[in-house]
Amino acid sequence: MPTVVQDRYTDVKARFQQLFEAQQIQLNGQASHPYHQFRQEAMKRIEGMDFPTRRDEEWKYTSVNRLLQPAYQLEPTAEVTEAQLKPFLIEGLDAIRLVFINGAFR
Repeated sequence: MPTVVQDRYTDVKARFQQLFEAQQIQLNGQASHPYHQFRQEAMKRIEGMDFPTRRDEEWKYTSVNRLLQPAYQLEPTAEVTEAQLKPFLIEGLDAIRLVFINGAFR
């Protein structure tokens, strides 16, 4: 039985690793950003750890199942055309325009 539990968590770790690698591809030149460095360090720590189970004393009364159940995925990169932005622009305003899509600068 422990082998089955361990395999389940190994699969979850592999899935998180795949998501992380896919996210790295979408960085669009921001690989040197401090946030990304922080993410890389966190992923290295996760790779070196086992997922806690109820057999671990510190996690005896805490289930991580709800954390692991969702099928996490990255949002597709959204492309916005000038025509889609036009209704939100103020005509005649000479200013720098910043566009954020789902919290990401584009």
